[in-house]
Amino acid sequence: MDTLVQPAPTLGAPERARALQPLLDRHGAEMDRRRELTPEVVDALMDQDMLRLLLPRSLAGKNCPCSTSVGPSRPSPGPMPAPPGS
Repeated sequence: MDTLVQPAPTLGAPERARALQPLLDRHGAEMDRRRELTPEVVDALMDQDMLRLLLPRSLAGKNCPCSTSVGPSRPSPGPMPAPPGS
């Protein structure tokens, strides 16, 4: 099986993820309705080399630590309100 190896992107994963946000916002309602990613979003994820981030290097992945992948995608709007009765 032939494997296409893409050159390393010039931006880091967090920057590439942030660049995808406008596309995800535009397609969000459609993806919610369909309960699957739209073809445009899948293409963009592939183009930005985002689908291999958590794969181990032995499978041609980036082997990013989980702490990189689960960080906040947007800045926090501020402190969380205290729960009632606290």
